[in-house]
Amino acid sequence: MESQKPIVYICTNLRPEHSPKPSCARRGSEKFLEIFKRELQANQCEHLIDVENSSCLGACEDGATVMFFEEQIWYGNVQAEDIPRIVKEHIKEGKPVEALFIKRLMQRRRPM
Repeated sequence: MESQKPIVYICTNLRPEHSPKPSCARRGSEKFLEIFKRELQANQCEHLIDVENSSCLGACEDGATVMFFEEQIWYGNVQAEDIPRIVKEHIKEGKPVEALFIKRLMQRRRPM
């Protein structure tokens, strides 16, 4: 039986314009899925991980939010220009990008 690839979720939740809570989609996350896939191909590592969009991940104040599910790695305030670094350093080289961590969520990680 073939094992499944790990998944990275990108929050693409869109709230109404005048919502009291922020919205990852209003911070540009809707284009991240395509950028991630393009970067995975450019780095020849699309076979290592699946990238999926997600509704609200619950870290609205830190959006745009990207979460590596199996590793419980949370990235916040992600911009399009951060994605090549995440792909190269985290996925290809296996070194999570600590500068982008949502620290309050990373403190709750279960030991791997």
